[in-house]
Amino acid sequence: MLAATGQLTYNSNLIDLAHFPKGPINSDRVLGWAVYRFEPWYFFGFYMSEPEALSARERAGNDYVVAYGSNRLTGDDFIEGSSEVCG
Repeated sequence: MLAATGQLTYNSNLIDLAHFPKGPINSDRVLGWAVYRFEPWYFFGFYMSEPEALSARERAGNDYVVAYGSNRLTGDDFIEGSSEVCG
């Protein structure tokens, strides 16, 4: 869920995307670590560091994965990949 101020709320956690590094190619995307599940699809959260994401994965459960990528500032549109690819 996206608030008008560029903040996402996942699992009752408010994530201020303004503090994440901007993508080098698309300034409307930020770089970070996502925790999500494929089946059924569920986006658990978006984190600034891999250790934060791994800790969140422990809370989420074994069927969740951690991946680096970019997320659009205007929604929960995550793209997995390196900063060169998904920036």
